[in-house]
Amino acid sequence: MSSRVIIKNILATADVGAEIDLVKIVDKLSIYGRARIRMRHIPSIIVKTEKSSVAVFRTGKIIISGASDIDTILSTAKKIISDICRETQCQKPRIYIENILAFEELDTEINREELYKEIRKTWRALYDPTQSPFIIVKTEKGTVLVGRRKIGYIGFRDIRDIEEMSKQIKTIILSPELSRDL
Repeated sequence: MSSRVIIKNILATADVGAEIDLVKIVDKLSIYGRARIRMRHIPSIIVKTEKSSVAVFRTGKIIISGASDIDTILSTAKKIISDICRETQCQKPRIYIENILAFEELDTEINREELYKEIRKTWRALYDPTQSPFIIVKTEKGTVLVGRRKIGYIGFRDIRDIEEMSKQIKTIILSPELSRDL
């Protein structure tokens, strides 16, 4: 069974620990892409870069999303934070990866009923084909959705955890108990 994990989206956050004058920095942030200031509901600047989107809030909180690799998220965050800190007295924040959304496509169809029985021996899982076509697997590190030919990974914070989970799920799929059904 050959497949590889494909990252679709990464969400990261940071906090510069100071109030930000949004009007003062909106022009500086426009060098990274289209920057729009929004003052109506939640005062913020939304910056659309080539590979990601960044929301900068007056409170100093920053959300970076939309990229499919961690290096892009981190480099975008560092550049924007550096420009903010030039204009505002702030501390260098730590950037937290909050969520990685990934999936892999399998080259074989999965017998979900049998797989569900095996998965429940190791993890908390839910499967009701009348409600959802997915086996929902809750782990300490994130949630896995197992479909007929796809596996989705949600809520993981490290790609290594996703790769390890992928390996474990595929080991179960290829186990003698299930492989006779493929």
